[in-house]
Amino acid sequence: MLVVKVGNFDDIGRRYGPKWADTLLQSVARIVHSSVRHGDLVARLASDELGIYLPSTTTDNVSDICERIRARVHETTFIAGQERQISVTVRFGGTRVGDQSAFQALREAANSAALAEEKAGPVLLRELFS
Repeated sequence: MLVVKVGNFDDIGRRYGPKWADTLLQSVARIVHSSVRHGDLVARLASDELGIYLPSTTTDNVSDICERIRARVHETTFIAGQERQISVTVRFGGTRVGDQSAFQALREAANSAALAEEKAGPVLLRELFS
């Protein structure tokens, strides 16, 4: 399971309003959905967070997916307010799924990895897997 967080979501919401921030997350969700396989599940977990369930995925595949999402977010022009282009960053955290794992425990582990990424260094350069 992978968690994708919009790194500057709160700042964007305060500056441009919650409606635009929600539209932004929907745009990021479309990017994420187009970056994963047909059978993978993408869902909104929180105001600034998407979850991706990636069954039968290797760590290398997950790294490729993260880089693909990063590249597509970076290539996308996000316009807010009065035609102002804004920068959008994403962070990733993941956890391996065991057969008996409860969803909430998985989400908390992936979310903790994403928060650790934020504290540990360059937002766009690190994936942490618990």
